Amino acid sequence: MRNPRKTGARTIGVPSRDTAARRLLSEPAMRNVLTKAILSWKPLRKVRDAILRDLAIPQRMPALPPANDVSPSPRDRAEMDRRLADAVRGKVVLVTGGSSGIGLAAAQRIAAAGATTLVCGRDRERLTEAARLIGPRARAVEVDLSDLARCDAFVDEILREYGRVDVLVNNAGRSIRRPLEESLDRFHDFQRTMQLNYFGALRLTMALLPKMAARRAGHVVNISSVAVLMSAPRFSAYVASKAALDAWTNCVANEYAGSGIDFTTIHMPLVKTPMIAPTRAYDRVPSLSTDEAADMIVQAIVEKPPRIATGIGVLGDLLHTVLPGAARALMNNTFRKAA
Repeated sequence: MRNPRKTGARTIGVPSRDTAARRLLSEPAMRNVLTKAILSWKPLRKVRDAILRDLAIPQRMPALPPANDVSPSPRDRAEMDRRLADAVRGKVVLVTGGSSGIGLAAAQRIAAAGATTLVCGRDRERLTEAARLIGPRARAVEVDLSDLARCDAFVDEILREYGRVDVLVNNAGRSIRRPLEESLDRFHDFQRTMQLNYFGALRLTMALLPKMAARRAGHVVNISSVAVLMSAPRFSAYVASKAALDAWTNCVANEYAGSGIDFTTIHMPLVKTPMIAPTRAYDRVPSLSTDEAADMIVQAIVEKPPRIATGIGVLGDLLHTVLPGAARALMNNTFRKAA
């Protein structure tokens, strides 16, 4: 006898498995259970925690001026230093290019917070004065990080004496302001910037990473430049070397995520240092003091965000992504007007 509940291959009056599943999933209680199950899946939980951390950073840290116009209040800076002490007290921190400028200002704050503070540079007299200014927790070492063999010996010396570096601030760098048309016969400009800004920083970081990995703890802070985000003309040699370090850092940070080792890139805006003094065009450009630049390094060490950038840098990066033609026209106009 023919089954009255079936007509051909179609079942009448009996919901299909797909329909039943949809009804089950439409129940609020079941949706909540599934949502919790999905979010508890370890890879997604890491992504969720990272999103929450990114959103929380500006709320937990005194805000830095987005357009380089207002420095943190004394109260905010005191709070930053208190939190810095919690982060570095009893640790070993290495600041390259720490004999003057941004590196010296940051090293003084870090040492005052209770860290053993190592600084390195190429000028012996400046290093001696820097060690005096930083105080008894300082050790200054004369080294040219563009000399890779000397860089290796420097790391060996540090590890023999201190056993580790907890925080590395790659601040040493060489900047060249010259349009490409004037650099066509100066290929060494590009070699020199890459040698120090990229290869020197990599050699030092890679030599210190094994100890950090073994201890499952460490932090690498790379001082990049707002010029990378803006694709600043006249700085092709400098920007290319810093952009290479940025790209390398992003790749390596993905590999070391969850290992206890953090990487932070600071796209530093223009800072009033002796390096920019000869360029009269900078007299009309807003710039940070070395203390304000040190604030950004302190923020990096305390919060460990993947990136720190000022508002103008983020805007420039966004403009080049969304409206590349307009960004290029704007930067070309700036290039032609600048001396």
